[in-house]
Amino acid sequence: MKTRDFVTILLLITLTACSDKAEENMNGYYPINIGTTWNYESTNYYTNYDSTGKFEKLYHTIELQTTTITKDTLINGNLLRQFVTTHNVKPTAFSTAVYFKQENEGLKQYGYSSYGGPWYFDEITDSVSQQATRYASPQYKAKSNFSEVVLYNIPFLEIPTTLSDNLDWNYNSGIHKHVVGKDTLHIDGKTYPCYKVETIEPTEYKYYYEWISTSGLLKRESQSVMNNWVYGDSSYGQYVNREITIAKSMNLK
Repeated sequence: MKTRDFVTILLLITLTACSDKAEENMNGYYPINIGTTWNYESTNYYTNYDSTGKFEKLYHTIELQTTTITKDTLINGNLLRQFVTTHNVKPTAFSTAVYFKQENEGLKQYGYSSYGGPWYFDEITDSVSQQATRYASPQYKAKSNFSEVVLYNIPFLEIPTTLSDNLDWNYNSGIHKHVVGKDTLHIDGKTYPCYKVETIEPTEYKYYYEWISTSGLLKRESQSVMNNWVYGDSSYGQYVNREITIAKSMNLK
């Protein structure tokens, strides 16, 4: 084989390999480089009303969360990027993992670590009386190695490759996302232009908004309403949960 022909073939192989890698790890609107980290503060407000609609109690909790893009992992033939979120709550922190892949259409969510497991007791503080009350919550079963992964039959389109005003897309079956406008957030002394995205979910959510920038998810607000929230018992009235999660700092790679 002539030297020139060998060099040509080698060059073609190299270009093909680079093209495949670029396709696998191409960037869309959302940052997906390994090592990228977001630090969040999540505040939850829990409001109870009796069966007549009269206010009973308001509790709130504050939880620190850290989300890190840790690695690529091959699952069922798909090379997926692992996002690990650590929830710093009492009595012990726990972590969950979500798996994404950047495709031509956008960033798609393929699955998550296995949920479920034992219940544990924690305390929430009444924002009026400042008295602590014990309550039960499910402890996630996810471990550091995330050996159990649940994959969706059809991946969810989390973020399209580009965002624009009034953009609307199907997140998954029956759930839609819609860009309702632009906003600006100030985080850690810096200014971030964002798109505000509404999620239309025909379940218990009254509203669900996310503020998304080229630096990632910077803020989320949601409110869910449950009527007769204890086993359908009408004597328990209504339970409202409002959650506000906002990035406090980030390290983009």
